Amino acid sequence: MRTRALTALLTTAALTATSCGGGGDSGPSEAEFRAALEKICSDTTRAATKVDLPSLSDPDQFEDFAQDLTKVLEKTKADMAALEVPDELAANFTKLKQNVDDHLEALEDLKKAGEDEDSDDVVESLEQINEIQEDRGEIAEDLNADDCKPEEREEPDTTEPVSSEASTTVLTLPPTLPPETDPPTTTAPPTLPPTIPASTDPPETDPPETDPPETDPPETAPPDTGVAVLFDLMDIPAEFNAFPGFTLAPPDATFEQSFIEGVANNILLNLAIEEMGVANILDSDGELVAFIVIGFARDKEIGVPNAWKDQDCPPEQALPHQTPNGFFGVYCDFRTDTSTSLFEVFSATTTDLGFTIATVEPIDIDVLVDGFFEANI
Repeated sequence: MRTRALTALLTTAALTATSCGGGGDSGPSEAEFRAALEKICSDTTRAATKVDLPSLSDPDQFEDFAQDLTKVLEKTKADMAALEVPDELAANFTKLKQNVDDHLEALEDLKKAGEDEDSDDVVESLEQINEIQEDRGEIAEDLNADDCKPEEREEPDTTEPVSSEASTTVLTLPPTLPPETDPPTTTAPPTLPPTIPASTDPPETDPPETDPPETDPPETAPPDTGVAVLFDLMDIPAEFNAFPGFTLAPPDATFEQSFIEGVANNILLNLAIEEMGVANILDSDGELVAFIVIGFARDKEIGVPNAWKDQDCPPEQALPHQTPNGFFGVYCDFRTDTSTSLFEVFSATTTDLGFTIATVEPIDIDVLVDGFFEANI
């Protein structure tokens, strides 16, 4: 499963560059051009899956990764250059061509970081590639080349809260680093069949020779969402304590999946996060007032990237913020923004932890942040 997830991740990275190509003045129709462009995207995806996959804990692996992926994207660039583009799409097609050049330059930086075995430079290069991928998605949208766009995270529906009993698991949590603790493993006691009393020489009878009906098990398989998930999932209500006036509850499955995909579709976060979870915060009436997302870093030297905070609190809107109890992070105010169901967001990252609380009702977010940490210290 982990190998398959990495392959999907690599596919996403490759598509960052596949939506680029060379220009042309006229020729094919827009539909013909898009079909040719998306065929090149598909070919690039297949080639990218053959590239050896890197591990963020071994930065030297990124040298071969970048070099091999560069070969794939160089061919993609040549294939794109051979395309003829309709006049109406020429401007955006030029932007796509520049985008693949930018991606190749970023891969060169990544290769150098791998050669130097410099984890910081590896992270910086991956962040640059993520930005290039975001730009590519916008350009591909303008070209209506759907097969060349990255998967986008949809706004979760927070109108249907899910209630459950709060956990009372004891856990020590300092202000900036919840410790990684494994839940106790319990095994149900074996159940023995009822004792059969001794009897005196029961009659010898042969059971009837009957064959059980031949039934094939139903051909079912777990749904495949296509999300490149490299991290483990954490049950927040089972691992953390609730706090006065509020309880922690599992989120709706679709709601949770939107967050998982948001992290998984970010190359750097997917590599850097070891474990993450999502939960609802319910008030004393069992009504949903906020959600909480927690992630633990895979490597403390690298930590949780700042991209964690950008998921729900964009940098252009983020303001430095300190809660009354002294927790530092960034803050976004969406209370006058009718395009989102969120009210306020507090998000923070450390070398060990990514932490986000977002409200969906008019409630003081500082009360939730400080309350959660107070209950888990």
